[in-house]
Amino acid sequence: ANDLTRITQPALWIFGAMDDSNPTRIDADNIKTLRAQGKRFDLILLENTNHELIDATTGEMNLEWIEPVRQFISGE
Repeated sequence: ANDLTRITQPALWIFGAMDDSNPTRIDADNIKTLRAQGKRFDLILLENTNHELIDATTGEMNLEWIEPVRQFISGE
């Protein structure tokens, strides 16, 4: 969290809600708190998705993040 407070550039965070190797809810809450404090952070939380961005209900890669990432990079 200390490192995140020092970031000055915009950042996009992508989390799988079912990530069993990383505390997604804690990380997402930290990002939301910092965003509320004025950080230019965006968050994509992919439901039913693990750390590798695989949808647990289908076994397929969740691709819902691709368009938002493209928009973030292009500044849309």
